[in-house]
Order: sequence, then C-alpha cells, then structure tokens
Amino acid sequence: FEHYRPPSNLPSTMSERPKRSTRAPDRLPAKDKDKTTSRKKRKTEIDPLQILLRDPKSALTTMDIAEILNSNTWMMLSQDSRDRLCHLLPPTAFHDFQPTLDYSHPSQIDKANSEGMDVDSDVPRCNDLLNTDVFHDSHFLAAAHTFQDHIFSGWKSESQADKVARFNQGVRDGTLHASWKDEVWEDRNAPEVAESSLLAGYAAELKMIDLVKNSLLKVGDILAYKRNFTNVHRTVEKDALIQHIDPHTSSITVLVQPGTDSLPQVLQSYNPPNHTPPTQSMTITTPSQLENGLLDLEGTVGKVERPNGNAWKQINVWRWPAGVSETDFSLPRGGRECHGTLFYLRGNLFYEQ
Repeated sequence: FEHYRPPSNLPSTMSERPKRSTRAPDRLPAKDKDKTTSRKKRKTEIDPLQILLRDPKSALTTMDIAEILNSNTWMMLSQDSRDRLCHLLPPTAFHDFQPTLDYSHPSQIDKANSEGMDVDSDVPRCNDLLNTDVFHDSHFLAAAHTFQDHIFSGWKSESQADKVARFNQGVRDGTLHASWKDEVWEDRNAPEVAESSLLAGYAAELKMIDLVKNSLLKVGDILAYKRNFTNVHRTVEKDALIQHIDPHTSSITVLVQPGTDSLPQVLQSYNPPNHTPPTQSMTITTPSQLENGLLDLEGTVGKVERPNGNAWKQINVWRWPAGVSETDFSLPRGGRECHGTLFYLRGNLFYEQ
C-alpha cells in the first residue's frame, strides 16, 4: 500500500481535496425594531427666565441691581409693558399720590374705616404719572437688594416653594406647628412671678442670725424638723429645744434626743432642769447645720441619701402664746403654738424691713 497510486483514469476531482466556497452568504433581511423601545427620552425644557429669577446661581445675585432697575431701562420698555408694570409699583411712586395720616391717628377717628394706605388696591395707575425718582429711592433699592438675597438664599427655588407648601398644609392639618409662634407667645405672655417668689429671692440674703437679732427665735422655742425622704421611703421628725443664745455671736445652742426618741416632757416646760444623758446639745448658726445634726443623731438616713433641699422650709418654730405663764404641759410641745417655718419668718422679716 505504500506505493499505491490512484489509477490515472480517475477524474481529477476525485484525486484533489474539495475546496470551500469563499463567497459570503446572502444576509437575511433585518427585522424592524419596535419604534417605542428606540425612542430616546426627551430632555426637560429649561426656562431661562425661571433660572434667572429662581436659581441661587442666577446672574442677578452677583450684579448691581440698580444697573437694571433704573429710569433708563424703564424708558426702553414698550408702552404696554410699562402699563402692566405700573400695577406692581406702590401708590407713592406716582405724582398724584396724596400723603394721608393713618386712621389710628387721633385726628382721623372719623375715617377709621378708610383704606387710604391700601397699597394693594385695584385703582388703575397711569404710566404718565410715574415719578421716575422712585428708582433712586432708598426703600425701592432696599426691596430690590432683598429680592437678590432671596434668590441667592434659595428662597425662590421650587424646592423651597414645595417645602413651604408642605409646611402650610401641615399647619392647617394640625400635624405641624409654627415654632416661632410659641416663642412670640412666650415673649408676650410671660408667666407672672408670684410676689412671694420674688420676696424669697431677696430674702435669701437674710441669715438665721438676723432672725435671732429680731427676736424671731428665742430661748424656750422648739424648732420642729420634718422632711419626707422619698428615695428611702421614710419621714423623719425631730424636735430641738433652744436652750441658749450667745449674745455676742447670736449662735444657738439646742437640746436634742439621739435616735428616734422625742424630747422628754420635762424639758418642754418652763425653766426646765439641766439636761442629762442621753439628751445632747449642739450649737448651730444655720438651718442646714441643724438638719444635718438631727439626721446624724436620728441615724436612719445616710449622708449620701440626703437631698440638697432648702432646710428653711423644713423647720417650724413653736412658741408659747404671749402673756401665758402657765399651760397644760401635757399638750404637744408643752402647749406651744406654731409660728410658721423659718422660710416664712424670714420672708416676713424682709418685707417689714
């Protein structure tokens, strides 16, 4: 087989390899695409005038507004445009304006219902009567500059307009409120401060020594302390008897019982005998010293559990009625009467001074 050769009588096409055609096949006709899917989105048309009057980057925000709003540009406008713009100007911009007093003036009582200063009235205004000096008026220029500021701050933009519309709708619906109204209400309707509160503020300058010097605290008085400690659910009541008052320093020496015991009845009488243990004495110059001393002796409320309250309001002064030399000592506190708290007595002293 190595030397085999095809017979010479075979067609030449049988002895050669077939060749592929290099001709490109006919293309199939392309299908028409859906016109609806090939459409491009139309660009939103931008109004140049809206950009000029509303966009914070408007050219109006960086120029001198007086270069546009002046008498020269006014005269360049058509007659129809000037007639339309005249309705936007205040009545003071025309030569036929007559100054009048406001109806609130005493001389205008009979004209209280007139509207001579109604700048939004529908009275037709003639272009021929316009006083062009209005373009140089400081009020007009100030309003024009404010308009520029509003554009620059974005207050004329569509987003700001939508925000204001939502806010106004929320106020009408009751879902929002205007916080500035609360501030105005608080300014105009400030709560009245009670006279007693003002009195207490100034009276705080008076000390316990002042009460002693004005005979509001005397030997034989009982200082009754009572405070409710809500944090430990306990009410502490302790009495202290004024035994001695130093005539030089006006310091007060009181007798107290340790623990939860009350003062012995014998100490609550006239001319009580010298105290004996367990009765103890302490010298004080302020209500806070008395409160802390009583709580230390009582022992049920620790120092960390004591609030920083006003001890002046927790101590009442009990004294025998004037002119009474004998009384029923079996009565509470030996028949003494309550004259009020130290806070009350201090306020009265300040008022009388």
